[in-house]
Amino acid sequence: MNEYYGKAAAIVLATSFLSGLTVRNAWAQHTSAPAATNQSADYKQVLDQADKEDKETYIESYVSLGYRHDHFLEGLNGEELRTHWQQAFGPSGRLTAGIDLAFIDIRGDGSNAAGIGDIRLDFRGLISMGARFKQASGIEVIAPSARHQLLDNGQTVLGLLWGFSAKIAGRTTLDGEARYRKAVSSRFGTPELNNLGGEFILTQAFTQRFGGFLDSDNYHEFSVHGYVTTLKIGAEVLLDRQKKWSLSPYVLFPFTQAARHLETDGAAGLDLTFKY
Repeated sequence: MNEYYGKAAAIVLATSFLSGLTVRNAWAQHTSAPAATNQSADYKQVLDQADKEDKETYIESYVSLGYRHDHFLEGLNGEELRTHWQQAFGPSGRLTAGIDLAFIDIRGDGSNAAGIGDIRLDFRGLISMGARFKQASGIEVIAPSARHQLLDNGQTVLGLLWGFSAKIAGRTTLDGEARYRKAVSSRFGTPELNNLGGEFILTQAFTQRFGGFLDSDNYHEFSVHGYVTTLKIGAEVLLDRQKKWSLSPYVLFPFTQAARHLETDGAAGLDLTFKY
């Protein structure tokens, strides 16, 4: 029953988000002077930073600290404290290198484990950038640093990624990503990950310092012959006038059995970011 309530909540939130976007655009078309003011306003920062870790085209230096609570099918609950650091470098700052490290505590039904998860490294490069469209590509490496199967997959994984960002309205962007990931070793003897998929992120700026996003992640996991589909709904709040500090709460819903098995049965989290 909780599964249906979760799906219903996700659909209601997504519908409310898109309805607000439509009403705002309609209001803008029927107001002349305020429209001119809005067009001159700078919404780029909040549009770019919302759900930034999943946007391949976000080529900026920042460090973030995130907390996430998960519920899993096996009756387990997870608490995660994650740090992510990304550094821009190269000609005109068009290249980045990033590292992701999580401290995880899993408990419930007589099973528990605590420690670090698998370490994730990624490298991105901006291919092209225009006024309304930009694209980037990257590679990622996941190192099997988890010491227990409950904490993470414990696999060495290589990934190839390509992403784009398109400005579809003054306050709205659509980001997409295509990726392929393949495990080359498995510490715990579990089936090696092998998946192909993509992601779409719709971002709407409501003010210059507040925005919302819908993140639909979909991929086919060949090792279990299943489709993984999740929906993340969140907000981005720029905390200071210099727009260096931001806070991003979110909820995550699974929509397939494979997603509940491989990802989560439901999650909520909060990210604090400093851009430098």
